[in-house]
Amino acid sequence: AGNTKLATKVPTGSTIQIEDTTENILAAGDSISGLDITISNATVANATAALAGKAKSVTYELTDTAANLATAPVDVFSSATKVISTSVANSGQSVAIRNSINTSTKTASDNFLTLEVSDAATLLANAVSGIQFADKVTATGTATVAEAIALYAANDATTYEISDQGSAVNAVIGVAASLNALDSATKISLTGDVDIAQVTAINAA
Repeated sequence: AGNTKLATKVPTGSTIQIEDTTENILAAGDSISGLDITISNATVANATAALAGKAKSVTYELTDTAANLATAPVDVFSSATKVISTSVANSGQSVAIRNSINTSTKTASDNFLTLEVSDAATLLANAVSGIQFADKVTATGTATVAEAIALYAANDATTYEISDQGSAVNAVIGVAASLNALDSATKISLTGDVDIAQVTAINAA
């Protein structure tokens, strides 16, 4: 009954693809042996279970928390049509997710990955690969000028504040890319001694 031995009844050269809920697919057992299966969305646990079955192929949108995605086996990314994090990732998790995608048969991109990242500015700046394709990035605390430049270069939608020596800000004013990073900061605080010439140059930038 149902899909039992359905693959054995298909004429040679024909293809059958089944699309159903994760629960129904996992409960189908041997009845989906040899068939191409599409699941609307699957957690890491669901995807792992589905891939361990006897289907010819399994595809799905991989949807789970950042913590689960960060520790997921690489195989679950290879069969995903999209990866969606349902929680905000920290720096380490975002890098782990990115590395797993790139180690799989897929390639990270804006369309393939849906991800929000939030962590200390220093941690994010030292692991920029994790934020490159993030939809939203929030750097907590304050970033130095160098860190802000790194964050902006990796993802120009990153939200951050800058706190650094006036001389550090003044030193990068002549570089267009650096100016963009400064302009994108929600706030810039100058520390240490700042002379009139530096203030004038910063205000004129």
